[in-house]
Amino acid sequence: MIDALNTIYYHLKQINEFEVYANNSTHSLHNNYVYKFALPFERIDDHIGSTLLLQRNWHHSITISIVYFILIKFIQKKMYHREPFNLR
Repeated sequence: MIDALNTIYYHLKQINEFEVYANNSTHSLHNNYVYKFALPFERIDDHIGSTLLLQRNWHHSITISIVYFILIKFIQKKMYHREPFNLR
């Protein structure tokens, strides 16, 4: 039983280690396309570092999505009884 749990833990740990991409020559971690128009805050200097950061902390995207959903529902509820603007 303990060996099975250790094996499962080992495989789960390997999922979050992205060593398989370290020497990959296909550029699968990022896209090399350079956009013609990009704002300064859209520029990413370290593509691989940014990708690895997001891959290691993927669970934060779920938290941010839940908070965003709650915020939108709160705003909808607050604005429900508000009189609409007359934009004519």
